[in-house]
Amino acid sequence: MNIAGDGFWTQKVTVLDVETTIRAPLPHFGASPTYPTNWIVSLGYKHEDKEEQLYSKRSIIEFVHWVGEEAHLIVGHNLSFDLLYLMRYGLNLDFVNIWDTQKYNYISSGRIDGQVSLEQLAKKYRLPFKKDTEIKERFRAGLGADEIDQELLRIYLKSDVRVTSQIFEKQLEEYRNSEAMQEYILEMMYSLKVTTDMTYQGMKFNVEGAKEAKKDKTLLLEVQEERIQERWKDLYNFTNPNSSSQVATALWGGQVKVPVDVEVLGEDGEPVRYKSGDKKGQIKTKKGFSMETVQPLVSQDTIDLFNNRGWDKNASAQALTYIQKYDEGDAVEFAQDITGLRHINKTINTYYKPYIDFAVSETIHPTYNHCITQTGRLSSSKPNMQNMNNKEQL
Repeated sequence: MNIAGDGFWTQKVTVLDVETTIRAPLPHFGASPTYPTNWIVSLGYKHEDKEEQLYSKRSIIEFVHWVGEEAHLIVGHNLSFDLLYLMRYGLNLDFVNIWDTQKYNYISSGRIDGQVSLEQLAKKYRLPFKKDTEIKERFRAGLGADEIDQELLRIYLKSDVRVTSQIFEKQLEEYRNSEAMQEYILEMMYSLKVTTDMTYQGMKFNVEGAKEAKKDKTLLLEVQEERIQERWKDLYNFTNPNSSSQVATALWGGQVKVPVDVEVLGEDGEPVRYKSGDKKGQIKTKKGFSMETVQPLVSQDTIDLFNNRGWDKNASAQALTYIQKYDEGDAVEFAQDITGLRHINKTINTYYKPYIDFAVSETIHPTYNHCITQTGRLSSSKPNMQNMNNKEQL
């Protein structure tokens, strides 16, 4: 396959796919390429008319050297996953070019089709292809490629590589007919190499330091919860400052269910009494509830303001901000207390816990997602590295 003249600096095209173990614990993705206990069980590739399956570490290392030394264009679906594994076997991304069939589809569809599967893409191009249901179910159940019959795996892998190659041929034809988009498409493919390398290199992270900081924040959170409960204990039915519904009721008032003991009545309508035991003669009761009205903590002027401007009267961060800006007295102080508590909670669950949980050997290897947003904006997950706070101390 010769694509010289299309903006690529290589004429050698190799389509590949890898099947791996699934040994990374939660919250990691089970087949995580950056988790040290995972490895490639089988690598399938197609180069010109040659189709091969590689199983040994040595043969995979030799393959990696071959594609690097001869400057191949590597083609795959959701290719970053495969590249991250191959980098562990010595692949240097500087010496290859790449084409991700999933990313090309995302670009060419105007970012409408996001993370489409290989099966969905084959259907789009009207290519006969159906994933082996038995193998798919085993993967979903958490069984890695090392726990699957190798002959079944060979057929499964060969089918994936073949249809990926066919999809690439279709996409390449589209690419050649869209001259105005060619430079942009290749830049976007290059960006995938950049973020794949960013994931592989990772970011050093002081896990023990973060654990100590999280411990301090958790203690502070508990102290603040107790302080708020004590300070606002006279608010009707307010016992949990982390309950949005209780906070909203305290602020805006409303009807609340109040637990009450209801007398048990007999068929004659008279109360039923215990006939024996310690409660002999006492009226039997059962659990019930009554509806009672809670008066709002915010002023009527604030209620009118929210109504006139169409703002939601709830316990959201936006509502609490408006209350602090436009109200006064107890409502403002209550909103400040809840906002402060939520800030501590967010700090623990957004800036500490995810990074601690996803760190591997004092390093975080986030996933950078290219095919999710309709705006084309890059996102990251496991953990979200774009959520880091650089405005204030945590």
